[in-house]
Amino acid sequence: MVWDIAANYNAGISFTHAQRAPSAAELFSYGPHIGTSTFEVGALFRLDDTEEPYFYYENNVEEEVSNNIDLSFRRHSGNIGWVLNLFYNQVDNFYYERNTGYTSEDIEEHGHDEEEESHDHGELPVYVFDQADSTLYGLEAEFAWQISKPLTLTLWGDTVRGKLDDGGNLPRIPPARLGSMLSYSSNGWDAGIEITHAFEQNKVSELETSTAAYTLLNTELAYTFLGNQHNLTVYLKGNNLTDELAYVHSSFLKELAPLPGRNFSVGLRGMF
Repeated sequence: MVWDIAANYNAGISFTHAQRAPSAAELFSYGPHIGTSTFEVGALFRLDDTEEPYFYYENNVEEEVSNNIDLSFRRHSGNIGWVLNLFYNQVDNFYYERNTGYTSEDIEEHGHDEEEESHDHGELPVYVFDQADSTLYGLEAEFAWQISKPLTLTLWGDTVRGKLDDGGNLPRIPPARLGSMLSYSSNGWDAGIEITHAFEQNKVSELETSTAAYTLLNTELAYTFLGNQHNLTVYLKGNNLTDELAYVHSSFLKELAPLPGRNFSVGLRGMF
């Protein structure tokens, strides 16, 4: 529902109830996932956490059920506009991947033959799809000010919190972020400079490491050849100009694959 609370201002609220059956990967996985360099185990398997750990089949999975509320407030006229969105999600039997603390070598002694050993992918951390009642909540906001006809300043931010109802944090939850962008557009020319700051993420789950804060500085200059039928644009981009070492907390490969360092690109794009 949306209400016009005053001239150029409105507020909205929505409630949703959703049910989701687990995917095939969430249920039946049992083996290396090369894309994330992990050994994934589906929710249909249970870990026998003994001196020689192993997984066994146990079909007690349940449907994921969520109740969600979203609130929004916005100003949508004039040279200044803004939007604020808040959300709160209560999820029963939430599916997520949990680090067991074991490696593939710890469990591969059980039920593996010579043919399977020929496909060895090395020692991989074992992650299991688990279920737990969880709560996720957060907000996102954006403020835009058209300083002059060609010049616009945009400020934005977002944050999300993910918690297990029985205590602890959900893994790989992104950190809070703040950003700003100053953009110029006139007579076919477009230019912009953007700064994004990601805060330290230290609200971590068991066996998960914290991730340091970082700040990225990006810029772009482009020219569009007006009047051509394909809207041809030539552009120059510079990303991470300060060559910041930045790790993505939500990535399984954050220690192995940080964000790219200082880089530049030149290109030509068009519409056909």
